[in-house]
Amino acid sequence: MRLADLRRIAMALPEVTEEPHFDRISYRVRGKIFATVAPDAASVNVFVDEAEAKAASAASPDAVSKLYWGKRRQGVTVELSDIRTPAMRQLLAEAWRQHAPASLASLASLALRTAPDRPGGGSPRQTETPGRRARPAQRGGSAHK
Repeated sequence: MRLADLRRIAMALPEVTEEPHFDRISYRVRGKIFATVAPDAASVNVFVDEAEAKAASAASPDAVSKLYWGKRRQGVTVELSDIRTPAMRQLLAEAWRQHAPASLASLASLALRTAPDRPGGGSPRQTETPGRRARPAQRGGSAHK
């Protein structure tokens, strides 16, 4: 995975900004950092809870390692050259969900399904407003007689 791929995935999530954070690039949702890219762009720190960190480490052991701040686990460090796009997409979405306000969390799956790195984007069904269904077309003319 390249930095451009990571950026495309992160920026597809609702209300994400890319901002400097010391010598790193950070991805934030409403000011809260959920990922930072190393200065050499070879790895990214993704801030997730312990359960997600363990799952990511188990799923991609060659690409993902534990990230500690002192003695406390803060998330994972991901080697971009070793991670597959679907795994990175899932990890970033979970980090975003854990840092986003609840009012935005329901939008994450919509953004990921219609992310620009998917050929042709999402299907019409995938671009509907979350929680709402399209109305079925009426048959046989007007409903009012």
